[in-house]
Amino acid sequence: MDSRIDKLINFTKERFGLEDYCLKRHSLSRNVNAFNDTNYTLCMEWFPKHVTEQEDDDTNPDGTAVIEINVNTQKVESAIFVMGKTYAKNGIIFSSMDTGDIIGWIEEETELAYGRQFTLHKQEEGRLLFKECFEGVPVSPSGLIGVEFNQEGKLTSFSLHGQFPAKEIVKEEAYALSLEKVEHLVKEQLKMVEFPSYEQKRLIPVYAIEELYVTNDGTTTLPFEINADQGSYLKIDKTIY
Repeated sequence: MDSRIDKLINFTKERFGLEDYCLKRHSLSRNVNAFNDTNYTLCMEWFPKHVTEQEDDDTNPDGTAVIEINVNTQKVESAIFVMGKTYAKNGIIFSSMDTGDIIGWIEEETELAYGRQFTLHKQEEGRLLFKECFEGVPVSPSGLIGVEFNQEGKLTSFSLHGQFPAKEIVKEEAYALSLEKVEHLVKEQLKMVEFPSYEQKRLIPVYAIEELYVTNDGTTTLPFEINADQGSYLKIDKTIY
């Protein structure tokens, strides 16, 4: 095993208190983000030691820890304990279950600043959801951070999705767009599409506005698809007969 991978595995075991777990399998994946940066992710599936065999090949046993780490940054991107069960010892515990303490842990874990790069969106019992922002201003598409914990305060789920760009790469400008300035774009984006109705056995015409992004100076547009996972589809641009 590559020494870098072995180091990340040992780090994960210690960080999440997986002494009563064994590493069942691991894999590497590659993706390219919106900034055209290539990232590699190490995915690990840790089974509780008392699980002697997997009952179903398609699902992991309750309590399994599925953890993903960005190999480039060595930051945890997600840590999920299946069905909210955890057998971790001396792992991530929010003893007071205080929101401020959890936010502090997120800041330490992600090196993001609360109030500047992410803000609290929803709070429920045992669950906190945060959304991406820039200097407190909501952004689109929004990154998400989720944290879940059980009644003992033990972490049962953590996930980080989105770009959360650093201040240095963001161009700050006074907002200059208006409805009048983009009215012509609205007309261009209005499309008629036909949806099949199996009950009526005919095509039903529907008018819709295709989403897109407009730069602050109004001179450039960006397609909505720019935010999709580029590795999940291939644009063919041909009519299907």
